[in-house]
Amino acid sequence: MSHYEKRIEKDLTEIRDRVADLASKVEFAIRNAMDALLSGDEDKAYTTVLGDTRINRESRDIDRLCHAFIARHLPSAGHLRLISSVLRTNIALERIGDYGVTISRESRQLKRPPHGNIGNRLASLSREAQQVLAQSVEGLLKNSDDIARATISMLSSLEPSMDDVYNELMAGEDDRLPREMVALFVVFSLLKRVTDQAKNICEQTLFAARGETKEPSPARVLFLDQSNGVLSKLAVALADKNFPDAGFFASASTVLSKQAEPALDSFAQSHGLDIENVKTRLVDTLGHELPAFDVIVSLEGPVKEYMSMVPFHASAFRWDIGTPPGRDNDSESEQRYEGIYRSLMPKVEELMATLAGADS
Repeated sequence: MSHYEKRIEKDLTEIRDRVADLASKVEFAIRNAMDALLSGDEDKAYTTVLGDTRINRESRDIDRLCHAFIARHLPSAGHLRLISSVLRTNIALERIGDYGVTISRESRQLKRPPHGNIGNRLASLSREAQQVLAQSVEGLLKNSDDIARATISMLSSLEPSMDDVYNELMAGEDDRLPREMVALFVVFSLLKRVTDQAKNICEQTLFAARGETKEPSPARVLFLDQSNGVLSKLAVALADKNFPDAGFFASASTVLSKQAEPALDSFAQSHGLDIENVKTRLVDTLGHELPAFDVIVSLEGPVKEYMSMVPFHASAFRWDIGTPPGRDNDSESEQRYEGIYRSLMPKVEELMATLAGADS
């Protein structure tokens, strides 16, 4: 090994050691914060808050070391990818430290620690979040894509547990004031964010080890109507035509019939829209598929008229684009559909520019 290579390895070892030390402090902060929440330990909560200053100092030092490494060695290829991943991981770890502070502060809003099912589920989720965080950091420090992939797989299996905790909180069986329930929801969301950051760290490991970059997932958009799928099918066909690779679009309605819609078919054909291959589902049959959608758009009435609760991870919108004409295929129907089409187009374009970018 040349003198230059020895110097690079020495500096990388120092950076890895500092990241390991920072990760240890962050993991300790989350563990202490959750212990304080679940036990009502006030001293432990405030000790965690004050301890965040050490995390911030460590994070700044790592940032300085990484930039010094770049200036000193002008790295390329694998070394440059590694330093880039460390910089992003450093930000993720510093944010997780902030989550520990917020959990500690929220714990002081509770008159008593969470107990029963809610307490047990939060404790379980906390242990799982800490485990995947530790494993994600291990993968980065060992530059192991195998550990990163295994951790990502573990994260996927955590989704049902998170849904259980959310549903438990929504049931509101714990006899608490609204402010206390808000505090518990904040804790839940921050534990979820810990797992999100762990996934980000895994993706940084895959980039450092293999040069793999995360491919953006197509946005999943559900269009709703109350008119036999007429409006929602038109919206899906329009979106499919203009953004075929940027999203997955689905149609659902509260009412479905087998009657033909000649006016819609004729209009779609004249505008190059493939309406025939758009399948419309009854809203009531969507069931467990609903949480998979990123955006839910009602084209007739409020979204809450279609479902008792909007899925936790979905954003819901109402677009007023007019009511569909009758089934008669005449000039008046053509004009009505033209107006609906002109109302839909800019809304779909704006939505997809937000979800997928202006070049989608």
